[in-house]
Amino acid sequence: MPMSSKSVRALILAVMPMLAIPVAAQADSLSQAFGYNLFILNDLNQSGTDTQGKVAVGRNATISSFSVASQLPADSATNFVVGGSVSQTGGTVNGSAISGAGYSFSSASISGNLYTAGDIIQNQGSVGNVVAGGNYTVSQAGPQSALVGGTFTQTSGYIPGNVTVGGDAILNNPSAGGYYHVNGSVTITGGGSAGGGITYGTTYSGYSYFNPVQVAPVPVDTSAYTTLPINFTTVAADLNAASTYWGSLVANGSTAISFSQLTLTGTDANLNIFDLTAAQLSSISTLAFSVPAGSTALINVDGATVNLGPFGYGTITGLDAEHILYNAFDAGTVNMSGIGLEGSLLAPGASVNFASGDIDGSIIANNLSGQGESHLHLFDGSLPTPPPTATPFTAVPTPTSVVGGVMLLSLVVLRRTRYV
Repeated sequence: MPMSSKSVRALILAVMPMLAIPVAAQADSLSQAFGYNLFILNDLNQSGTDTQGKVAVGRNATISSFSVASQLPADSATNFVVGGSVSQTGGTVNGSAISGAGYSFSSASISGNLYTAGDIIQNQGSVGNVVAGGNYTVSQAGPQSALVGGTFTQTSGYIPGNVTVGGDAILNNPSAGGYYHVNGSVTITGGGSAGGGITYGTTYSGYSYFNPVQVAPVPVDTSAYTTLPINFTTVAADLNAASTYWGSLVANGSTAISFSQLTLTGTDANLNIFDLTAAQLSSISTLAFSVPAGSTALINVDGATVNLGPFGYGTITGLDAEHILYNAFDAGTVNMSGIGLEGSLLAPGASVNFASGDIDGSIIANNLSGQGESHLHLFDGSLPTPPPTATPFTAVPTPTSVVGGVMLLSLVVLRRTRYV
């Protein structure tokens, strides 16, 4: 008995709840950025390493043998957000991924779902549910289910669930546990199977044992699933303004260099601010801290080119990595090599070349390349609230006011995301 359009629509809607829509929390943009292990405003290009926490990229990401969110649960949480396109070879994404302009991956694993407003090209590898606003081409592999706005092309591989296609379907030895619903034409070669059969909108060229049924097309709208959870333009403006503002604050801590060791000493119970030049950092072999326990250390680094490493750490008194922020407020280039950096790096105007080593903290930068590893020690300190930018960010839901030393500062607490 032929299926009605109403019946087909019911089948499509039945699979929709399986696809969790990636919704952003309505946090202010600074807290949002500091909630990521890597927050890159333009391009990311890394290989042969991993980031233990979430990753956000404003433009394009090119990653090879690279793991995203390696220390986070392999569930459906959206841990990889890219404003442009993604090219991934090998490696893993723990959780779901979303991109604004397409996702190409080969022999890679995405434990959660994959959403994009553009095209998806998959060669082998594994992924949960897939939503593509454009075309989806998959070879020797299959998602759990697929919702495709454009053309769907499948070569071998098995899909346990249903496939819904807004355009045409080109299938070579396809296999699905559920149905294929295609609004346009269907072309099948090389055999295959579909547990739920095939419905099509215009023409069918294939095998009769698929029990094809022609039905009226049903609208396929992927936009609810492919809207980015981050407004990178707004966040970029706020990060640049915050970095400039924090870089203008008057230092209340002291610096001393002895035998190539730089010691930063502060006495404020809440916030200790240090001024360094790029030349000072380049001249040392050891960095040491002495501040009151529980306080925050803000290290403002002045210079167009900043070299972090190779240097080690001496005694660190009163601090952990979650309460140290290096603010390269004027840098266009930051070079990191041979270092285990304690604390987070804020360099929104810089291209960071992270050649080797690791960081116990976040990197917030314009571009990032290299093989450096990022550990899940997100910044959890307290910093003065920057003046509003042209697009003011929303106040933190639970702001904290602190009176520290001789400074009366309204503080915004950049709380890291807690995982249980």
